[in-house]
Amino acid sequence: MAAWSEQLTPVKIADLKDGGKLYQFIRLGKGCLSYLIESNGEAAVIDISRNIEAYETFASEHELKITHVLDTHLHADHISGGRRLAEKVGGTYHLPPKDATEVVYNYEPLVEGEDITIGHTSITVQPIYSPGHTIGSTSFIVDGTYLLSGDILFVESIGRPDLAGKADDWVSDLRETLYERYKELSKEIIVLPAHFSFIEELGEDGHVSASLGDLYKKNSGLQVNDKEEFKKMVTENLPPQPNAHMKIRETNMGKLTPTIDEQKEMEIGPNRCAVHK
Repeated sequence: MAAWSEQLTPVKIADLKDGGKLYQFIRLGKGCLSYLIESNGEAAVIDISRNIEAYETFASEHELKITHVLDTHLHADHISGGRRLAEKVGGTYHLPPKDATEVVYNYEPLVEGEDITIGHTSITVQPIYSPGHTIGSTSFIVDGTYLLSGDILFVESIGRPDLAGKADDWVSDLRETLYERYKELSKEIIVLPAHFSFIEELGEDGHVSASLGDLYKKNSGLQVNDKEEFKKMVTENLPPQPNAHMKIRETNMGKLTPTIDEQKEMEIGPNRCAVHK
């Protein structure tokens, strides 16, 4: 069971415009999704799981140098391997600065409007400030076609705003991101979230994705136009918080250094990052 929980399966999402490729890494036992973008022998990894060896192996087999590692936010349901991988391969670790006020390590801040280029092609990752799940939550647009939404928007649900104990403060940010910022994007853009809750969210091609337009038609979390009704829906439908979520946050801040066995224990259970109406 422990091995199954940590198993990561890479699935190719698409060929990108200038010869690059986009992959989704599925951690089926935990419902976590991470991403690898490659171009001209370079790669960026986004929302990486604790098991960094899977990404290293993939990069080695495809003759890639990992130059950038990014987290869309400070995770509370799983321990990020992002900083450790970046240090190991000599890459740059990126984190939203508003989520990094208590971290005890160096990082490169993600700033909206400052693209990150992978390889020597025109493939870029554009951060979009999208608070709500955390105060610093940041989404990425890849190749003008794919929206990596982190834990803000899922295929069948939306992100929860309470994992730092600030649900009432952040619910309005969550609504603004989902009902205003994302609505300015093309309805054709493909949403690639950082988690999934149900096996049905896996498509026939083996990965989790949906067009933004389809989600605005079908995702119940995007159908509540009244602000007070939205706040009630979010705050009254919160699932139990993830196991050891505060310790996981402190580990991702660099404040705690649990052993491997302690890390596995902390991650036991489902991700629970979503609100289901």
